[in-house]
Amino acid sequence: MNKLCQQYLSDVRAIFPIMGKPERKYLAKLANTVEDYCMEEKAATIEEIYSGFGTPSELASTYFTSVDSSKLIKRIRYTKWIKRGFFVLLFIALVCVSIFGITTYKAYKVFEQEQFYYGKTEIY
Repeated sequence: MNKLCQQYLSDVRAIFPIMGKPERKYLAKLANTVEDYCMEEKAATIEEIYSGFGTPSELASTYFTSVDSSKLIKRIRYTKWIKRGFFVLLFIALVCVSIFGITTYKAYKVFEQEQFYYGKTEIY
């Protein structure tokens, strides 16, 4: 696959708000079709691919019109909450690690101050 086809497919992928199984299947079929088109037509510019398939926004809009919008909205909301939950867990882990590090450092300093030093004393 040449660079123009890859650029076109990456532009189309960038339009999709979520990348679920149906979107991956659609993009896999599109990738095969675009690759065949690029090999047959020897597309030299991205505009030739746009004239053959349409702009990435047009492709995405035709895909979204063919998909049930209520299911798509539910999936977008679900992924949004998953991302928020991940960031909350990450923040909690960061706070816990920070607290553990601070308490360990304080315990180390106390141990360092209370450490009994042995010295060599000679009695004559």
